[in-house]
Amino acid sequence: MLEQQSNKIVKETKQIKELKDEIRYEIEKWKKEQHQEMEKWRREQKQEIDKWKIEQKKITDKIEKENDELRMKIVTVEKKLEDQERKERRANLVIKGETSNGRLARQVTEEVLKKLDVERRVKVKDAFKMGRENEIFIVKMDNLEDKRIVMENRRILKGTSVYIDDDLSKNERERQRKLRMWANGERMKGMNPRVKYGRVFMNGKEYVLDECGENVNERVFGGRVYWNVAGVKNKKEDFWKYILKFDVIGLTETWLEEKDWEGYQKKATKGVEVEISKGKKREEERKSDGRNNHGSER
Repeated sequence: MLEQQSNKIVKETKQIKELKDEIRYEIEKWKKEQHQEMEKWRREQKQEIDKWKIEQKKITDKIEKENDELRMKIVTVEKKLEDQERKERRANLVIKGETSNGRLARQVTEEVLKKLDVERRVKVKDAFKMGRENEIFIVKMDNLEDKRIVMENRRILKGTSVYIDDDLSKNERERQRKLRMWANGERMKGMNPRVKYGRVFMNGKEYVLDECGENVNERVFGGRVYWNVAGVKNKKEDFWKYILKFDVIGLTETWLEEKDWEGYQKKATKGVEVEISKGKKREEERKSDGRNNHGSER
């Protein structure tokens, strides 16, 4: 009887062990399946995420490309508008330091031209006033030659409160302001810079703003230069030193009287091959021939 009970216990123990092993096996199998399912899910999720990232990158790249194209279009349009504005302002003058005192802008302009003794030599197309306290008079001359005559004679106003300048666009005024600030800093260092339109001359060198309009750098010469210069009759020696640094020089819309040609040849064209294109001023007002200049240094 005792032996039977013992055998029964052994048998039951064996069954329990087998059951445990079976349960353990099932648990391990379940864990393995769960792990495989989890890995499969992770792979699928990673694939979906990678696919999403690729699609997002395509969209981002497309948007950036479109933005770049849009920025370029905006820059192009702004440049065209600025060029158009500059073209429209080329024959304009700005009179500062004069007050209207109830007079029309054209009357103020005519009186200033009388001070320059050029009122009969030039023609004003239009004139208008800007500002209230600090009045500025914008004068539209009939053509570039008339503007040149006024600009060449504005030195007569030196020592008075009246000043004549070019009519600059907003961007040009800002660039000119930065050049003047830089030049003032150089003066404080004991230098003697001279600020011209879009450039500063100092110690025989020319300095200009970079494309971003932030830094002033020395301009590197060589190659070609094309410059719209109304006239060269009263240009000083440093002007000729400057332009003759280039290999090819184009002075466009540059008027030179026939009677001044001989002196111009002696002063500016030594060692330079010159090509001339002739032009005529307004026949009814000027009755004189002139020349446009193009030069290349030998």
